[in-house]
Amino acid sequence: MSNTYWQNRIEHERKMELERTVKDTNKALRAIYAEQSKLLYNELLDVFAKMEADSAEGKFYINDLYRTNRIHLLLNYFNSCAEKIGGKQVKVTERALIKAYEDAKRMVGDNVPKSIVSSQFVVPSAITTKEIVNQSWCVDGLGFSDRIWKNKEKLTQDLSKTLGDLIMRGKSAYQIAQGVVARLGVDEVAAYRIVRTETAHAQIMGQVDKYKEMGFTHGRFKATDPCDDCGELDGQLYTLDELKSLIPRHPNCECSFLLEVKP
Repeated sequence: MSNTYWQNRIEHERKMELERTVKDTNKALRAIYAEQSKLLYNELLDVFAKMEADSAEGKFYINDLYRTNRIHLLLNYFNSCAEKIGGKQVKVTERALIKAYEDAKRMVGDNVPKSIVSSQFVVPSAITTKEIVNQSWCVDGLGFSDRIWKNKEKLTQDLSKTLGDLIMRGKSAYQIAQGVVARLGVDEVAAYRIVRTETAHAQIMGQVDKYKEMGFTHGRFKATDPCDDCGELDGQLYTLDELKSLIPRHPNCECSFLLEVKP
């Protein structure tokens, strides 16, 4: 059996499992964002309905939000909304990463021919799988949960800015509510991107750790539909630990590696 055959089989299984995990996780995320979008929309309409009732002209202005202290109530609501989404997003994503890591180790263990394995000595890990997938691996020094919370801080700021901009442009209550909720949708897309990228990396970590248990040390970068950044690395030899930090190279990156097997 050639080394290419079983490695291609692992890669096929990995991609199939990636799509399944991402699909299931994104479904859970959609439900989270749909719930909060509905609550946010209704909250905004309720606030503006009260403002219109208090206004002799039946209109509302940005100054009215500050004068009645409703701006602070809305900002607190935006922050609460972001925190609820963030907490649930971390749990859902973490569950996906743990599954991706453990499945990747299993795929390698099931497919690598025993005849080429030089070692099956497993050193007991000092950390749990949960701790492994929470480790920082990008140059920004952030783990996946840190990246999620950083996005939520920006979300609160962007919701506030969107609110002010729409009021200043004289939009109706319904248009304002729709516009603010649409900004929440931008964060939802970012959540999907984090899931795909971090799940792919969790798979790489699982593969690398299992290969190292078997005594392997190196692999070659394999670019898939590469951009310029990834294409220049295609075929280059790295240690397994280096590959663990290299892949993915960017959000939504689909690159992987081929194990270097000595004859």
